[in-house]
Amino acid sequence: MTEAEPAKVPPDPAAAADVVPPAVRGATHVADRVVAKVRRLPASAVSLLVAAGAGLLLYDLVAVRVGRPAMAWRNTLAHELATRTVDDLWVLLGAAFAALLGLWLLLLALTPGLRKLAPMRRDAEGVRAVLDRRV
Repeated sequence: MTEAEPAKVPPDPAAAADVVPPAVRGATHVADRVVAKVRRLPASAVSLLVAAGAGLLLYDLVAVRVGRPAMAWRNTLAHELATRTVDDLWVLLGAAFAALLGLWLLLLALTPGLRKLAPMRRDAEGVRAVLDRRV
């Protein structure tokens, strides 16, 4: 005699809450639901480099204000900027680079990004999905 298979019962929504990880279950912030590239390491590295550069420049400016001599790199840079003409190759290359960087940043600011993608709820850590919002 064979045993009958148990009837398949639809999952209980209350029981499904036990399956969802606690970190995802309590997600109330928009950032927990948005699909985005993980950029924490590059953003941290860039922000540390900018902060270090600003700190070094601030230290040098304060040192000059209290009567100490400026650092050698600032003296060299000031001398180079004072003696180079506008038609110098390095000045033109620097200006072209700054213009291209500005245009690229302007383009990034004007593009819509991922607005046409609707993020789905994350039931498991490391799983990300989106839906197309095509009308």
